[in-house]
Amino acid sequence: MKTIIVLANPKVDSFNHAIVKSICEGFDQVGEEYEIWDLYKMGFNPVITEKEYQKFGYGELVEEDVKSMYNTLLNDTHRLVIVYPLSHFNMPAILSGFFERVFVGTAISTGDGKLYFKPMLNIEKTVLIQTSLGEKTLSDKGFDLYQKDEVVEISLEKIGLFNIKFYHYTDLIESKEEDRKRFLESIKQRAIEDTIKS
Repeated sequence: MKTIIVLANPKVDSFNHAIVKSICEGFDQVGEEYEIWDLYKMGFNPVITEKEYQKFGYGELVEEDVKSMYNTLLNDTHRLVIVYPLSHFNMPAILSGFFERVFVGTAISTGDGKLYFKPMLNIEKTVLIQTSLGEKTLSDKGFDLYQKDEVVEISLEKIGLFNIKFYHYTDLIESKEEDRKRFLESIKQRAIEDTIKS
């Protein structure tokens, strides 16, 4: 079983790319097998098709371009690491589309007029690493980053992602180089420690 690293930033010299590099360096040190899915580089299409929409809740994939991703997650993956920038106070659209198209499930009636969504995937460990330009900008707009985490966690658990850990780097605009280096080293060490513990 391996770790899948999902990267959702088109800028090749971005801090997100540096984070992924640090994670890989940590995994290399402890022999963790991993695969990088750079969604922009792969040309991933985040737009759900009409056929997919019609089959929502039936627990099946209908488009070939996401079947190989799904099968890798189903059969070969024990951990998912997702690295992305905050975009308009949310995850990038390409990442949202990744979740919508790949993480399918079955809608089951509970008999009391309610529906229960049973995910088809079960990823035992999930790590989300989010970057943003400045924490003050977020707070000035009334955006509670950590309250948002709670909402995201509930949503991701419903589609089959569990034991979720969040890491934030919130001051890219005003951060100093030594601060960024310190964060990258801490992410590398966490990758090593989490792999040793598993």
